[in-house]
Amino acid sequence: SASLLMDGPADAVGRILQESDVVFVKNCVFAGLLTRKKVTMQNVIYLVMCECHHSYGKDVYAHILRNFYFNAPQGSSRPKLLGLTPNPTLDTLPVGKLKERFNNISTLFDVAPIVKLPVR
Repeated sequence: SASLLMDGPADAVGRILQESDVVFVKNCVFAGLLTRKKVTMQNVIYLVMCECHHSYGKDVYAHILRNFYFNAPQGSSRPKLLGLTPNPTLDTLPVGKLKERFNNISTLFDVAPIVKLPVR
């Protein structure tokens, strides 16, 4: 079954996570649930981040990764992470700035950059 997760009492949130095969939640709601400890990264098997090219600076995904994903308690499991981007919409950036942006995102996701940017 699939559920849309909104904020609510911790027991209701836990029940939805246990009973649903797929859970949809807005990134800002998810960050709030993590902050209020109604959800932990250990409750999540796969974390899909849409528009991940925005994951830098004060972006909510950057906040989730820095404060919850990479700061999970020692020895605890973390979900598999999938960052999706349809088009970085960075076509107007100079190549140097574009490479810097992808390097920043790769650092945030704690992976080596594997994207080869075309020469313009």
